[in-house]
Amino acid sequence: NHLESWNRRLHPNDQEALFSSITRSHRTHTKQYQNIHRLKHKDGHWVWVQARGQTIYTQSGKAARMIGSHTDITELKQSETALQLSNEKFEKAFKYAPNIIIITHLKTGEIYDVNKTFERVFGYQKQDVIGKTTLDITLWCHDTDRGKYRHDFSNSRYVDGDIYTFYTKEKREITARVYANLITINKEDYILAIAENITKKIALETENKKLIHVLDQNINEVHVINLDTLHYEYVNKAGLSALGYTLDEMRALTPVSILANIDSLDDLKNTLAPLINGTKKQLLFDIAQIRQDGTHYSVQTILQIIEFGGIKQAVATVLDITNLKKIENAFYESEAKFKSLMEQSPLVIEIYDINGLQINVNRAYELLWGFSATRTLHK
Repeated sequence: NHLESWNRRLHPNDQEALFSSITRSHRTHTKQYQNIHRLKHKDGHWVWVQARGQTIYTQSGKAARMIGSHTDITELKQSETALQLSNEKFEKAFKYAPNIIIITHLKTGEIYDVNKTFERVFGYQKQDVIGKTTLDITLWCHDTDRGKYRHDFSNSRYVDGDIYTFYTKEKREITARVYANLITINKEDYILAIAENITKKIALETENKKLIHVLDQNINEVHVINLDTLHYEYVNKAGLSALGYTLDEMRALTPVSILANIDSLDDLKNTLAPLINGTKKQLLFDIAQIRQDGTHYSVQTILQIIEFGGIKQAVATVLDITNLKKIENAFYESEAKFKSLMEQSPLVIEIYDINGLQINVNRAYELLWGFSATRTLHK
């Protein structure tokens, strides 16, 4: 019942506004005043109250006393705070979402709001498009796209991932995957459309198809390895035919399953290390590859790292050298047999190069002349 007691319980941040309200009420002889402030509960927590009251004046017009009531509105204030926070979160999510967002009036087609991504992708400022229609700013590239969008939304009240082409302010074409739903704002129906800009993705897919077509024409094997997972990303037709796997089966494998001398992922990482750290531009080595049926065949591999679509990948060009290895082994066997026959021959054998320099002699030569062949070799 005493102002001092009330003042002690009043939240410090609310004192100035409350007493200004009371002073103004006294000065203007307002019949009733209202104020919302916080009072400290006896257990120490703060309670929001709505104060309503009036001042009783003397005949001379002086404020004599005040009467009124306090209503606990703590839950209401908490709900208001939660709603405000929710609205702020929604506003930030809408404003800074990575996808394009546009809200249009269902009946008039007028643009109600757009987000930052819309502004960045299409080149418009928000104030340039609010209140206009998508026709006013020539957003649609094709009337057929707009007609399909309107027809689908009219029938089902949503659009689920359809792809359309749009114009930017500078008349560049943008391809987007669109999702749209009906929402209500202030009892009015609006369309909330969220679009994923897939222009670069479509261009990359087109380039990928061209590249795959080229790789599949190559008569040699081409293996593409993802440097993050170390799994095969792609193997051309020649590689699939030689190894006996399907592309999906290859993508489940790493080179550890295919290369005979690579026993672990650590071995593979060590092999790739000079390319990854930049000390070498490419690696050239002979190795055996293992087919799906378990058989081995010899290959010569050129390994290098290329960047495609912003992603670095290891690319191996693989040449089947099985026949070459057979010829090489046959040559070594023939040479070994010749050396064996030469050493066992009782006749003296001397071999000279085209310049007349001695390059080889047999044991019979040394026995005949009684000195080591090193004295006359290369002379």
